[in-house]
Amino acid sequence: MSEPLAPPAPTPEDVAQIRATVDRALRPLALPARPEMADLEQRLREYVELLLPAAEAVMSALRRGSVDWCRHHEHLDRIRRHAGQGLGGTPLSAHVQLRHLARDCAALLEYVECER
Repeated sequence: MSEPLAPPAPTPEDVAQIRATVDRALRPLALPARPEMADLEQRLREYVELLLPAAEAVMSALRRGSVDWCRHHEHLDRIRRHAGQGLGGTPLSAHVQLRHLARDCAALLEYVECER
């Protein structure tokens, strides 16, 4: 019986594009208009979906139940929860959610870089 195939890792071009989007979402004092926020949110959610399998692969190499495993497991669960939330009804809630997603993508990129 063969082992399941590992999910494809993001390409260097993917990583560069993700970093540019994260930088845009985290740009200080530059609250984008609602349509741009919705576009950024959608792209960041797609990046979370792309990067989560690679982060989970890194975590799977840790000893299940260890302190590191528990810490990373909780971190990835929190990222999944953020990705499932909408922008909210106010400009402030949308701004906060967008920044959460951007920071989560940056954290997932760190997992991917650990895997390489």
